[in-house]
Amino acid sequence: MAARSKCSVKSGKKYSPPPQPPKPKRTLSELSSTSDENSLQILTELEEIKCVLDKTVKIEDLKEIVKGVIQETMTELRKEYEERMKSFEQKHIEERRKLQDQIDGMNLEVHNLRERLSEKDKEVRDLKKSMNECRTLSMEASSRANRNEQYSRKTNVKIYGITETLNENIKEKVKDMMKTVAKIEIKDDEIMALHRIPGKPGETRPIIMKVKNTEIKSKIMKKRKIVRQSGNALKISDDVTAANTKLIQRLGQFEDIQNAWYFNGSVYGQLVNSESRIRFDIHDNLDDKIKRSVRKS
Repeated sequence: MAARSKCSVKSGKKYSPPPQPPKPKRTLSELSSTSDENSLQILTELEEIKCVLDKTVKIEDLKEIVKGVIQETMTELRKEYEERMKSFEQKHIEERRKLQDQIDGMNLEVHNLRERLSEKDKEVRDLKKSMNECRTLSMEASSRANRNEQYSRKTNVKIYGITETLNENIKEKVKDMMKTVAKIEIKDDEIMALHRIPGKPGETRPIIMKVKNTEIKSKIMKKRKIVRQSGNALKISDDVTAANTKLIQRLGQFEDIQNAWYFNGSVYGQLVNSESRIRFDIHDNLDDKIKRSVRKS
């Protein structure tokens, strides 16, 4: 038998044998020869068909190809996902680090602010303590100054209602009023100083008279009621400091105080329905002191 022919059909094309012309009738020997040739031709055609089939993609191969493509795609997707996750985690870590740095910075700032606030609180407490001490010292100094001023006026007498005239002789006017109204005689050497002081607008200016000693003043002050009842708008009083005068006015505003007055360098108040008297200072907490006195009475 002749050797098999090589595949001549191109991949992807169906094999078509060339048309054969009609042949004349042959002898038996010729028919035998022709049969062999046909067999050879069939084998050749089968070989060529096999070659074509070998070059055709099989379903199993296609499945493998698709599987490989899918695996490759999945691998790439997984790699891309892992890279993205890694990038996201890195970014997340960086953001957390930045946020933690900010939190640490804020915590440090809060700590510093607390320390500064604590220092300021201490400064405020020290300042309040110093202010309270200064206030206490100031009040003590003010009370002492008021007492000293009042003491310097212990022999002073304030006289109201003596008519003021041009080129007047105040000493003679005072001596005459004391003699005719108060029924006492004041000698020239018993008067140490005498002058008018500013008064209320439209009213006669009062007179301040400083006498020689407290005995003379006491003699004059005993005549206050007689002078006040004389009907001549005359009045005699102690020369009370402005602070003590204001204290007397404040005491008069309390319902529990029946009367308030000055005596011998101090201010006193009498409770309603009580015979006891209470001495007050210009810096006393009047409301608290009066309430405590009422509870005790």
